[in-house]
Amino acid sequence: MRYEKIILSSISMYVFLLITAPIVLQAEDALEGKVIFESKCGQCHDISRSLSKTKNLEEWKVTVQRMAKKKQGLINKAEEAKIAEYLNSLNKK
Repeated sequence: MRYEKIILSSISMYVFLLITAPIVLQAEDALEGKVIFESKCGQCHDISRSLSKTKNLEEWKVTVQRMAKKKQGLINKAEEAKIAEYLNSLNKK
């Protein structure tokens, strides 16, 4: 009986982690994208303009890539993706 409770508790914890881990990781990615967006994109223009736009992920990727080319070396490819994902996450509210 004691081992059954231990096994059941272990399974419950595993299921809980499977469900919550992706949510936590998405939140961390969004926060990282927000920090990069504010610090790097804000160097060239007012970020409120971008925050008022509604685009899908592919449209954000194109926009961020176009903006990154304007100031070579400021934003790398990984940061481009995180910025686009952050901006896209704002549209889902």
